[in-house]
Amino acid sequence: MSVYMKEFMSIYCSFIEEYDAYYVCMDNARFLNHSFTPNLRWDNTKKRYTALKDIDIGEELTSNYMEFDKFSKRGEFGFEIK
Repeated sequence: MSVYMKEFMSIYCSFIEEYDAYYVCMDNARFLNHSFTPNLRWDNTKKRYTALKDIDIGEELTSNYMEFDKFSKRGEFGFEIK
């Protein structure tokens, strides 16, 4: 594996032990971070994110992964929450 692919995977991929595989998000959700008090919510009817409040320029975009991701629903975020 090339050094560039290893770097890409270290930044954009999560390893899912249950499947012994890496997961990479290829849609715009990769630009969102998790929050238990998000400023965006996924609207399954419209198939898009909707802002829950006015979002300031430069403010981080957040969603609650537990709303849509089966691993997060089980508390398996792939990262440590502090």
